[in-house]
Amino acid sequence: MVSWFKRLLVRSRSASLLGITVGPVMCKRRLLRPALASLPRTALVVTCHAAGEFVGYISGPGNSPQRLAQRSSVIYAKAS
Repeated sequence: MVSWFKRLLVRSRSASLLGITVGPVMCKRRLLRPALASLPRTALVVTCHAAGEFVGYISGPGNSPQRLAQRSSVIYAKAS
């Protein structure tokens, strides 16, 4: 079980993803004009990424590893 403090810490990291993404370009000042022009799309992509992480943290782990294990065992059984 993940503690609430750890969830809060991870959520705050999700909120800073835009700064993590755009920060290096702003510091170097290279390609600044294209970076600023793409900022709205970058913000949209980062927001969708953060929303996906948030939903994943709230809903917890899924059962996809189990389904993949079942599927791969069926595929290997058919191949043999």
